[in-house]
Amino acid sequence: MKLELKTIAATKKAARELARGLSGNELLLLSGELASGKTTFTKFLAEALGFNPDEVSSPSFTIVNRYSSAKKPLGIYHLDLYRLANGSSLEPLGLEHILGSDDLVAVEWPEAGAKIFERSPRNTLLLRFELSGGKRFLTVERLKRHPSI
Repeated sequence: MKLELKTIAATKKAARELARGLSGNELLLLSGELASGKTTFTKFLAEALGFNPDEVSSPSFTIVNRYSSAKKPLGIYHLDLYRLANGSSLEPLGLEHILGSDDLVAVEWPEAGAKIFERSPRNTLLLRFELSGGKRFLTVERLKRHPSI
């Protein structure tokens, strides 16, 4: 599915639509160049799932943020692997623990953890953000569906 995100409102609507189909145990791989809308989309997705969007920020320097809510039993792990794309070890991040949780996991710049994400049993969606000809696009592709779901 490919969508043109003409406005911020269109981005928010796309996040709400995606949120309707999530159970909380998915792995969302957000790929795209700098300033293509990955963090903004994650903020709107968190809001659509009932989390405070003001708490959502780019984890560029912290690498991992976890958002929780007193109203929700599950949380959201938000990772940004941009600074690790040079082949740094991902072990200190505790990715195995994060992927073993029941929380939703959203990863910006997932290429650095591709081998780990390929092994994950989670339902996995690739969200590709593109800037082309002054327009912004989002392509959503299901990479993996867990057989028991």
